[in-house]
Amino acid sequence: PFEGGMAVKSWDGTLYMSTDNAQSFDFVTFNTSGRMIATDNGNIIALPYRYNIAGGTLDTIIIPGISDVTYCNFSYGDGQLLASRDFQSVFWRSLDDGITWDSIPMGTSEISYTPGLIDGRLFLTFQSTEEVRVTEDLGATWTNFTLGMSFNDANAWYKQLHRIGDILLLEGVDS
Repeated sequence: PFEGGMAVKSWDGTLYMSTDNAQSFDFVTFNTSGRMIATDNGNIIALPYRYNIAGGTLDTIIIPGISDVTYCNFSYGDGQLLASRDFQSVFWRSLDDGITWDSIPMGTSEISYTPGLIDGRLFLTFQSTEEVRVTEDLGATWTNFTLGMSFNDANAWYKQLHRIGDILLLEGVDS
């Protein structure tokens, strides 16, 4: 939901938009994937698209060096859009909802899974090492965040980060 309306994505990836407090919905596009994100700048991110609510414009998100953003994992918070790519060792940050991107050094050639951020700290999960790493200096240094977690939680194969308001949740699943 956003001020005065909401965006809805159906099970088949069709995106609909309401600007009259859900009294009616208009078709926006189809073939979206992944999670849907509402940004502070009035955009809806539904891969591979960015929809501007006020202008009613739809465009495709392009990240340098990535041919298909459909397989990217996105996270949003504090005015920053983060993207990591399954099966590639890349991590990107955008301060303008995906119009321009900065590469963030990961300090490893391992493949990241999901990004997250809160309080100026950037997080990445890694399937190969089962770690969650955190940086407070835009990737200059990284620390293993899973130290001190229980054996079952620290060794969960898939770890996903979810931001809800001012809380960053870490979900660990083994399959």
